[in-house]
Formats: sequence, C-alpha cells, structure tokens
Amino acid sequence: MPYIFIKSIQNGNTLYEGDFTTVKACIERAVAEGVNLSHADLSYQNLAHANLDEAQLSGANFKCANLIGANLSEAMLDNADFTQCSLESTCFAFSSLKRANFTGSKFGGTYIEGATIDGAFFSGQSCFHLDFIQTHSMESCLYTDENNHQYIFSAPPLMIHGLPKTCVIIGNHIKIGTQTYTATLSETRPALAKLKAA
Repeated sequence: MPYIFIKSIQNGNTLYEGDFTTVKACIERAVAEGVNLSHADLSYQNLAHANLDEAQLSGANFKCANLIGANLSEAMLDNADFTQCSLESTCFAFSSLKRANFTGSKFGGTYIEGATIDGAFFSGQSCFHLDFIQTHSMESCLYTDENNHQYIFSAPPLMIHGLPKTCVIIGNHIKIGTQTYTATLSETRPALAKLKAA
C-alpha cells in the first residue's frame, strides 16, 4: 500500500499523509477527520465519486482532476482552481465557490443549488447548462468565450435552443454562434427572428 502525501501548493508543506490505496481514499479520510486542506494540490487526480462533503478546500488546485459524481456539497472552495476539470454530475450544493476558476471545465448534470459563486470564472458552452437560477448568489461572474471576449454577469445566462446557431444571452450581450452583439433585449428580437428564418 503506497504512502500518500497531500501537499500545499503555497509552500509545499504536507497537509495530510498516510497509507492509502488511492489519493481519493486519502483525501476522503482527511475530510472526514475535519482536516483543513486549503491550498491542497489535487491536480490531475482521479477523484470520481469522492465524498468530500463539508471539505475545507479553499484555494485548492483541482486542475484537470476527474470529479465526476463527486460530492462537494457544503464545502469551502473559495479561490479553488477547477481549470479543465470533469464536473459531470458533481454536487456543489450550498458550497462557497467565490472566485473559483472553472475555465475549460466540463459540466453536465452539475448541481449548484444554494451555492455562492460570486466572481467565479467560466468558459465553454457546457457552463450554460448549469442551473444558475438555483444559486444563492452569483455576483460579478466572468465568462470568456472562444474569441477571448469577456462578459461579466450577475444573472443567469439564457441559452436559446432550436436555432441554426447556438444563441446565448448574457446580460445585455447576445452571442449568436461566434458573433457578439450588445443591445437591449427588444433590439435583439429582429436579429433572432432573422436567425430563425435562416
């Protein structure tokens, strides 16, 4: 059985260690014991279906980790890095995710009811499948598109289905395919009608 260390990305100090078969088993035990794992380096780890309920993981590095089906509910995850993570069926219910980085992450059936995501970073089309309306707070989130254009939003984006091109309304911006327009919703209706008729 390997001896596993969970280290801090800030200073390299060991946050938790022990004999475990996997990193997943190690972190689950640490969380169950109430260990503060802030700034833990968990990048590239397979944490699928891990039970990390009420974890203290602010500032943790989950870059490219597999978190499919993981339970991260009621967790402290402020400033955590979820860049390019697999987050399908992951549960973030009632967690604090202020300024969390979800750039390039894959969502699908991801649960965010009651979560606080103020200042969180998003990119990619799959984030528009998140049920933003169920969050506790989502002030000043930032979305970056494929052209590196950035959009600040504090209300749920609206994705319109059934059109020839993907259409998303973010605040007073409307994205149709790779094109972006800035206008009031009433001003975008003719554009939408034209697109539907195309």
